[in-house]
Amino acid sequence: MSSSDLPAAPDAGFTFVAAPSHPGAERLFAYWSEKCAGKAMPDRADINLADLSDIAPNLAITEPLEDGDFRIRLFSSALTQMTGEERTGMKVSEIGRSSPENAISRRWSAIQKAAVSRGAPVFAVTKASSAERDHLIYHAVCLPLTHGGSEVGQILGALFTTYRQTGEPS
Repeated sequence: MSSSDLPAAPDAGFTFVAAPSHPGAERLFAYWSEKCAGKAMPDRADINLADLSDIAPNLAITEPLEDGDFRIRLFSSALTQMTGEERTGMKVSEIGRSSPENAISRRWSAIQKAAVSRGAPVFAVTKASSAERDHLIYHAVCLPLTHGGSEVGQILGALFTTYRQTGEPS
């Protein structure tokens, strides 16, 4: 995959990357690729979360809605710990409302919209949105799934963290 065919990031908050840049993201992408079995993307029924028990705490599943938003169907435990809130059932537009200009919601919406519009995996790297988490780098993966058809019906996603290296811009 080339990052050159991805839309420009809506702000300096994240960067699309051509390939997964975290071992957990690589693991999820390899699993998703295996489940494609010659198709553009696997169906949700092809995905068994028990197969991903080693990275399950970092997983999320969202559904694109007709209004362009996304409904969060699964928001796992590590994600809840990272964000400080359980988001299962929420719309992406409802998250991060206290951040300046709703930057968190815009960021995650843009990354997922790229996966839906391309019908292909999207990988992104972003810094933390808050000063108290300034030392973290987030590695996102969004993998499209059909849901009983041929169109993108869900996104299998994950978020992993690494620490910002000393001297790296914050």
